[in-house]
Amino acid sequence: MRYYIFPFTFTSSVHFGNTSEGGSLDKVQLIISSDTFVSACVNEIGYNQLEVERFLESLRLGHIKISSLFPFRNLSRELELFVPRPIYMENKTYDAITDVSLLQEKVKQQKKMKKIGYIRASNLYNEAGLYSPSEVTEEPFFGQFLTSQRVALREDNSKPYVVGSFKFVHDAGLYCILGVTNEEDMERVKAIFESLGYTGIGGKRSSGYGQFILEDECELDEMPLCGDDDAALYHLLHQEGPTYMSISATTPKANEIETMSQGMYKLLRRSGFVYSESISAPYKRNSFYALQEGSCMPYPLEGQMVELHSDKSPHPIYKNMKGFWLGVNIDE
Repeated sequence: MRYYIFPFTFTSSVHFGNTSEGGSLDKVQLIISSDTFVSACVNEIGYNQLEVERFLESLRLGHIKISSLFPFRNLSRELELFVPRPIYMENKTYDAITDVSLLQEKVKQQKKMKKIGYIRASNLYNEAGLYSPSEVTEEPFFGQFLTSQRVALREDNSKPYVVGSFKFVHDAGLYCILGVTNEEDMERVKAIFESLGYTGIGGKRSSGYGQFILEDECELDEMPLCGDDDAALYHLLHQEGPTYMSISATTPKANEIETMSQGMYKLLRRSGFVYSESISAPYKRNSFYALQEGSCMPYPLEGQMVELHSDKSPHPIYKNMKGFWLGVNIDE
C-alpha cells in the first residue's frame, strides 16, 4: 500500500461539531474524524451512484484507507505534522516523598501533559525509534476557538443562539493520510478532495464555513522525504507493534471486542444528521460508539463499515469505521 499526505489550508472558519458533548452548535472541536470526512466525500459524489458504490467497496475491502484530519503547521517551511497523543497509562512507580516542592512540580507537569491533545509525529518516532512521553512538553498553537451570536428568524418568536467555530492561523491547517493499493485510486480520491474544497466540510457550510484549498500532496513511500515528521510517519505506518495507535475513528467487529480489554482507549460517541439528495429533509440518525483516535491496542483492529437503517431514507446509510493504525514502540 502506498501512503500520501494531503494538507488542507482553510480559507474560512470551520465548524466541526463535537458529538461527544451532545452536538450543540456552540460545541466544536479542532479535528474532523475519518467517518465524518468520508461521509462528506460520499455526499460530494452522490450524483454518481456507480462511483459511490465503487468508493465504498474499496474502503470496505481496505484498498483505500483515509485517516482522520489532524493539525499541521509551517506549510511554507519544514512541515510539522501532528498526531493524537497516545491514550496510554504509564507504569507507575511510588517513591518516598523527600521534597514537597519537587512533588508539586511533578504533579503540575502531569496535569499539563493531560491537556496536550496532539504531538509531532517525530515525537512518536524519535531517533531511537521510540515514543518517550517525557519528551513532549507542550502543544503548539494552531488557531482560536470563536463564538458568534445568531438569531433564528424563521419562527414567529425570534430566538438567539450561539455558533462555535475554529479559525486556523496562517500556515496551519489539517491534513489526512491516504493509503491506496493502486495509483488510479489515489487520483480518484484526490479529485474528490479538490471538489470538496469548494463545497466545504463540517457544519454551517451555507454560511461559508469549512472551505479549503488542497495543497500539493507528499508521497510517504519515496525517500528522501520532506522533513522529520513525514519521515517518522513513513516508519510508523510500516512498523510492526508492539503497540498500535489508531489514526481513525474505529468500531471493532464482534470478534475484535475481546482485544479491547488488552488495550487502552476512549469511546467516541458518533451521532449527527443524515444529508442526501434522496431525502426531502435532513434527519437525526441513531447514535453508536467508536474508539477515539489515539487509542492503543496490542493488535491493529480491522473495524467495520457500519450500516444504519432508517425508514426515512430510501437507501442504506454507511459510516466508515474501518481501522487505520500506526505501529508505536513506547519507551517505558
